[in-house]
Amino acid sequence: MASCDQLEIISPDRQVTFATLDPNRGITNIGREPENDVVLTGDGVAPFHALVDHRKKPYQLLSLGQGDIRLAGRMASSKQPTALEPWSTWEIGGYTLMLVPGVTGVETPSRPSTVVTSPVVIPARVAALSPPPVRAPEAVRTAPPPPRVSVSPARITARPPDQLDQILLAELSEREWTVAVEEQATFAVLLTNGGPIVATFNVAVEGVPAEWVEITPEQLNLNEGERGTAMVTITPPPHFTSAAGAHHLDVVVSSANYPGCASHLGATLTIEPYQQFAISELDPKRLTVGSKPGTTGFQLANQGNDTALFRLEAMDPERACVFEFQLPNEEAPRAQQAEFRLPPAETFVLPLNITPLQRPFIALRKRRYSFNVNVSLLAEGQIPRTLLGELRVRPVVGPWLLFLMTAVLAALIVLFFRPRIYAFTAAPTELDVGGAVTFNYETSRFTNRWIETDGGARITLETAAGTYIDNPEEDTLYILKSENLLSQLSPRLFSVASDPLEVDVTPLEPKIRVFTVDQTSLVAGEATNLHWEVLNADNVILIINGQEQTIAPAEYTSEREIMPTTNPTHYTLQATNQYGGEAAMASVSIKVSAPTPTPLPKPLIQKFNVSPLEIYTGDSVTITWQAENATGVELLGAQYPPNGSTVQTLDKVGVVEYVLTALYDDGAGEQPPSRRNSAPVRVTVREKPTPTPEPEMPVIDDFRVVPDEVLKGAQNPAQLVWTISGNTTNIELTGPTVGTISNLSAESSLPIQAEATTFFILTVYNGEELKVSETVELTVIEPTATPPPTPTPPPTPTPLPEPLIQYFEVQAIDNPDDVIEESSEGFTKKYKVVYGAKVKFIWSAMNVPQVTLIAGESSSARPPVGEFAATIRQALDYQLVAANEGGASKYAFIQIVLQPIEVPPAPQNLNGETGGVGSGQPVTLTWMYDLDYVDDIIGFRIYRANTEDGIFNRVADESQLDNTMNSWPDPNSVCGQVYYASAVYLDVDSERQETEPTAKRWYSWPCATPTPEP
Repeated sequence: MASCDQLEIISPDRQVTFATLDPNRGITNIGREPENDVVLTGDGVAPFHALVDHRKKPYQLLSLGQGDIRLAGRMASSKQPTALEPWSTWEIGGYTLMLVPGVTGVETPSRPSTVVTSPVVIPARVAALSPPPVRAPEAVRTAPPPPRVSVSPARITARPPDQLDQILLAELSEREWTVAVEEQATFAVLLTNGGPIVATFNVAVEGVPAEWVEITPEQLNLNEGERGTAMVTITPPPHFTSAAGAHHLDVVVSSANYPGCASHLGATLTIEPYQQFAISELDPKRLTVGSKPGTTGFQLANQGNDTALFRLEAMDPERACVFEFQLPNEEAPRAQQAEFRLPPAETFVLPLNITPLQRPFIALRKRRYSFNVNVSLLAEGQIPRTLLGELRVRPVVGPWLLFLMTAVLAALIVLFFRPRIYAFTAAPTELDVGGAVTFNYETSRFTNRWIETDGGARITLETAAGTYIDNPEEDTLYILKSENLLSQLSPRLFSVASDPLEVDVTPLEPKIRVFTVDQTSLVAGEATNLHWEVLNADNVILIINGQEQTIAPAEYTSEREIMPTTNPTHYTLQATNQYGGEAAMASVSIKVSAPTPTPLPKPLIQKFNVSPLEIYTGDSVTITWQAENATGVELLGAQYPPNGSTVQTLDKVGVVEYVLTALYDDGAGEQPPSRRNSAPVRVTVREKPTPTPEPEMPVIDDFRVVPDEVLKGAQNPAQLVWTISGNTTNIELTGPTVGTISNLSAESSLPIQAEATTFFILTVYNGEELKVSETVELTVIEPTATPPPTPTPPPTPTPLPEPLIQYFEVQAIDNPDDVIEESSEGFTKKYKVVYGAKVKFIWSAMNVPQVTLIAGESSSARPPVGEFAATIRQALDYQLVAANEGGASKYAFIQIVLQPIEVPPAPQNLNGETGGVGSGQPVTLTWMYDLDYVDDIIGFRIYRANTEDGIFNRVADESQLDNTMNSWPDPNSVCGQVYYASAVYLDVDSERQETEPTAKRWYSWPCATPTPEP
């Protein structure tokens, strides 16, 4: 039959069976119902769980949305198909399914010793649940598939005895082999034809899977009495089926030319154990606990061929938590660490219970603890693996309970202090202008209260209850309002106002008693007097031929000389007041005769300014002018009044010329207007300059050491080579053997030599804010000494395990916000630390007797696991060196940079003490300082000035006044002096700086004025 792909199915109890993918059907349904092509039993399997579309490659796996499918450790999507590559593995309800390519469809292989308790049923062709065709996604680039693994035949329990045939004579070159996985066991089978005819010999090996065995040649033709050799190679694959231990073999020699004849030769293949394991991430990686412990867990899989012994350890750097491992088949948990054995091809889910030793009582946020879980395979050459997690501990009294307590307290405050208005009355509510109205009111205490009118007046009331008298001049609405601090927090809820009280005032009507003119007929150019007298008016307007002029209140009884020019000229006087009644009006008219025309006066330009005279495109200029004897002006073809200004925006590059023309027009058109032009004013418009671009981060294109390994003491030095692109202000190279070299070229090299393995750091700056760093390692190898010719070389010593730095970190001691991890690149971590913060360096190293901690120019030996406390007052680089007795070393680096320092507060409450005015005793100044900031300053400074000139001079400083002092005596007997104080602190560069001065200055007694001589 044609070669067909298969599904290898491993049940939850590790039983294995196979299902052939029928190419004629194209779709295979998987589920719990018997109608499926592949039937899986169990609670975690849906009736119709999934299907495999194998009509074309790559095959497609589609979830039918009724249950979960985990593919490569992740949940498969139910909305789109997933491409299946050969040897792809997925999980359904505890079953593990694998796509096995190229298995012959004649017979399904199985393990002879296995009894399937939950069989995979492949019924006759029935109606399968087939979804609409799904377009296969593009192939995803994956890792190479694992080697093909077949189910092992039944193992032979003991080496079979030899059974030699007299015709098919055979002999083995070896009988026993010990190999590791992927190693080859090769032997020769010597064949002799002892029969009377030519025969074709076949060699087969039983006891191991056929895929392990390669026989060359596959068949051997021998004449009568002829001898021949067949080579057999057995290669066990790296799979759990390659079980560690002895595998007994039966080498069978047969020939179709001699039916019923065969020789059997026994042999033994011993496979050495190999160790390999895999672990998942913690799930959950971050967990939150309160009064009960939290539980996380991870999966641990033995991928080797033998039972493995694992050691589990859990710890947190602050030693603030208790960790308990719940091992399989054990009721009691193991605290902090545990050891257990895991059979090959087994995967265990290991729960981890975490209990914090101390729970915060009152806090606004959760307390965070970082922890790690170390998984070690107790076998030679295996590297431990570490899982990182975070525990968040809720406080007993958290933000919600604090919020509830605060809300209850706020409700009580609101209930007691809420503003209230108990009474607000007025009498009388109707009166004439000039009458008085009396208001009686009563409000709650602890409030601000006032009466507000509809006219915008605000009348403040001093007492909570009382009376107020007002004299309104018009109808007025009065509203009593009351508020306090609660009202400022929420005006809508806590601002109260009374119902409006309306007071009606009977208004007075305006009256024009006099409005006359001395002459009612004039010649143009002649003058006459206009008289008027107005009573009870607030607004008086004189209208001359429709042009209104407002009369000032001081001129409500007055006269004016007038010189009308228009025939006729009508004068109307209109008077109104605040009460809004009908306006009083009176009118007179004057007949004007035309005189002989007189030449129009020449206008005068008193002011013409254009500012600024130089601008950029898109900017504006302001034009102002003032003209006398003019009826208007012209500017750029537009008409404007004699006095005014305008703004113009200019968008074109060049020179713009402005000329102002003043006009005098008689208004009657009898004469042409008189004109006067100003001198031209020119404005230069320039192109707007291009803004300066923002600086960009430089890029390290290449940074390496050539070669990266050298022999100790070699004559030819290694070369550091680098290439930088982008703008830079400084290129700096740092290393133990070269120190710090600045201002390097963007592309260059540097010869270096070292006696031990060394790290070099290249830092590129673009200004003060932008910088980037990279690290390279130069490995120095000890030269191999030439052994002496005569003595027998000593036995090879057991190699020492390689040093291992598990972590090298910085943590804040007082405030977690004092330390911020900015970056972590390779073996280098960068932290930003608050100036003066107390921190601790913590580390953990393995396979070394001690470590060396290097801080700047100093170094000290430390235990492999420990911590070191320090107060950070400068930027510094720290290096941790872990070296074993064989000279192998590992390195880790920490770069400390300082955060901008917070400026401490100024001293407070500056006062002076004297023995009395003019007593002749010195002045003693005293002040106070916030104890929370005393450690942030180094002392105080005192300044003094004469009150006459106000020039301050320093009279005492931190050399006399350290941060523990709060007084200073002025040794001089002084008068007429003023003092202030400030604190002194160190900035991040250790430079002395001053805080703000004291808000209050202290003045000594005034100097006595000398008595003048008689």
